[in-house]
This record gives sequence, C-alpha cells and structure tokens, in this order.
Amino acid sequence: LDRPANLPLAFLRDVFVCALLAPVLIEAWKLGAVVFVALVAALYALGMVTPFLLTPNLLAFYAVGIWIACDGRLPRIPGWLAALSWAVFLGLGVAIAAVEMRYVAAPDAALLRQLEIGLTLIRLPAAIAFWSAAVWLAARAAGLRMARLERYIFTAFCAHMLILSAAWFAWQAVFGGYYGPLYPVFFFAAPIVVIALAALFAEAASRVAGPLFAVLNGGRALGSRAAESDAV
Repeated sequence: LDRPANLPLAFLRDVFVCALLAPVLIEAWKLGAVVFVALVAALYALGMVTPFLLTPNLLAFYAVGIWIACDGRLPRIPGWLAALSWAVFLGLGVAIAAVEMRYVAAPDAALLRQLEIGLTLIRLPAAIAFWSAAVWLAARAAGLRMARLERYIFTAFCAHMLILSAAWFAWQAVFGGYYGPLYPVFFFAAPIVVIALAALFAEAASRVAGPLFAVLNGGRALGSRAAESDAV
C-alpha cells in the first residue's frame, strides 16, 4: 500500500535514460572494450547508490545490445552454455517460486531479500537460455513467420506493463487474483494479448501520425508489408 500503483512502469524511465546514454556508449565502444566495460561498470555502480537508474540491471543488458549492434555480429551460444543456462534458469525459477510462496504465507524481510537476490541472479541465465532458443527458432519455418511480428516488438516492450496492468485489474474483478483457478489462462494468454494490442496500436498510430510514431518507435517506421515480406 505504500508503493505507487505505477511502480512496474519504472523501467520505462530507465529505458529513456539508457537511450540518452546510447551515443556515449557507442563512442566508448569505439575506444575499446576496456573503456566500454569500465564506463558501463561505473554507470551501473552509480545506479546502485543513487536514483540515476532505478534498475541498474537494465543498463547492463542495454549495454550488451549496444555491443552486439556495434560489432555487427550475433553471438553464437555454445550448446553446453545453452544447456547450463536452461538448467540454472529452471532451478532458480523453482527456488524463487518456493521462496515467494513462503513470503506470501508469512511476509518477512529476509525472505523479501532472498526474492530480490534470486530475481537478480536469474536474469543472466534466462537471457542466455532464451537467446539460444530464439537462434534455434529463427532457423525454422515457424521462426521466419514469427519474425514478421518484429516490427511491433518495441511497441510491445514499452507498452506491455500498461496493457497487462489494465487487463489484470479487469481480470481480477471477474475471475479472481493469482490464486484463482483461471489464473493460468491469464498467464499464458498475456503474450498473445500484448502482441495483438501492440500491433493494433502500432498500425493505427502509423497511419494517423507516421512520423511521430517513428520517433516513439525508436526511430523506425513500420514500413511496407510487401518490403518486409520480401526481406523475410
């Protein structure tokens, strides 16, 4: 009750800060790996002790994206690393779920701290695991079809908490909360709902105010369907 209702949207503020830092990070990358890593580490540390970044982890993953984009090559995930990442991700997921159930039953500061640590540690193996899955899927027909949704992904990324928050409040009023019998339906339908609504919004905004939408969409217009189909 003492936290704002829009707390989950805080990541958008960090995304904006990271976007402002992008030119600096790019120039640091040009100066070499040592300079780039040192700058990212310094900014990460600054975010840990000041309100500069609400979630410093976001900067770390953003920096990885900057590195990949500047390098111009997608990293290859060795099979052993993908398998290890999946194992660690699933293991930590089970452990976090167990701690969370204990915390819900009897809230405790120590359990909350364990949750925070677990949710921080799980990010790296989860990122590697799902990256390896995406690379595997991209080489298959289903992946090529899914790639056509890529132009909506930035919109979905920025809007997913807005969409899911509104949907969750409505869902709870009718079907109950996390422990309601139909919660799994909401959980598994959430990605489909987000992509569908993000696509509808992106298409409508692109038609009504194309240049403005391109600015909001990371500087990218949706483009023509024909051109994208040919590219895929």
